[in-house]
Amino acid sequence: MSNRITYIEQRGVPPTYGGVQRYVDEIVRRLPVSEYESYVYCRRRYVEEFDTPDTHQLFVPSLRAPGAEAFSHSFFGTLDSLRYSYDLVHFQALGPALFSFIPRARGARIVGTIHGLDWQRAKWGTVASSILKQGERMMARTSSAVVGVSRRLQRYFQDKYGTETFYIPLVSVNRETFPSARSTGSSVSSRSDTCCFSTGSCRRRVPTI
Repeated sequence: MSNRITYIEQRGVPPTYGGVQRYVDEIVRRLPVSEYESYVYCRRRYVEEFDTPDTHQLFVPSLRAPGAEAFSHSFFGTLDSLRYSYDLVHFQALGPALFSFIPRARGARIVGTIHGLDWQRAKWGTVASSILKQGERMMARTSSAVVGVSRRLQRYFQDKYGTETFYIPLVSVNRETFPSARSTGSSVSSRSDTCCFSTGSCRRRVPTI
């Protein structure tokens, strides 16, 4: 039986720009379709409908207002995910992780990826920064695995929350050097108890959760 995984809060795939979109795209391309079904929540203004054998797009509405688009898309995506029996829900960034308790309460396993300490950014006011910090705490509380895209983020999360955090960098990929599971027909990992979440080479393998 295939493992069903959904990814919440990226503009969409195929990626048009942005590291988060590329990160998600590279993950799903390396998961063997015989073992995993990948469902990616997308925003229509950024991508066209284009399902592939390794990726299924899902579209939900969002509020097209500054500061509200990503947050609302995360909320509606999380609610929509309850209609399906996902084995794992992968939240991108701190803000979306605020809603991670919802699928967790329904029995789904959670993975949270830290792309940055968003609450530090000057563009967010006091209220928004407070919400982002709450999302960070929720990620630590609900996630079965946490991923940091830099060593600094990895150390920050481990030191603050005592949560084992895996380092998986955002790197450019040479598709000839690191072919996808789809193109080779091979598994992402040679061991059945591991799953590689790397956006480049399998520099770190995350134990199956």
